[in-house]
Amino acid sequence: MNLRRITYGGEREAELVDELFARFMPIVADHVGILDSTGWDGVPARNWLSMRFGECLLGLVEEIKSRAFSEEKEWRLYGGGSQEVQFRVSQDRIVPYQQLDLSSEKEPAVLPIGEIVVGPKLDFAEAIVSLTTYTSTLGYGTALKIRQSRASYR
Repeated sequence: MNLRRITYGGEREAELVDELFARFMPIVADHVGILDSTGWDGVPARNWLSMRFGECLLGLVEEIKSRAFSEEKEWRLYGGGSQEVQFRVSQDRIVPYQQLDLSSEKEPAVLPIGEIVVGPKLDFAEAIVSLTTYTSTLGYGTALKIRQSRASYR
């Protein structure tokens, strides 16, 4: 499992790329000399290596969001290891996921959530009624703060 903080529009993209490069280079540095004389399936090794690094850079896209969402202060937990991968259907695609126990130590049935931010383009008054009703059935009572997002839909 890997826990990563989301970066919001311009905060630290260059730092993320530097960190990635710092992890990537020590792995390949001792082998750069032989890259020109080797390859995989007719692809020169330098090209192959560039493609792999590009894939790593593409992975950073999942960690960067628009500054408009900075109020989320989001962290993402990326799976891996021995957790069983399950699948669900979402609109027009199949999405892999892993089930995790994130329950609170004090209240095992309740996640440690203190605030819900309602996204743009929703009827906020209706959302408060729905969320309050739903979260009270889950055992949250009235402790959750519910507020409207400052981010615009577009």
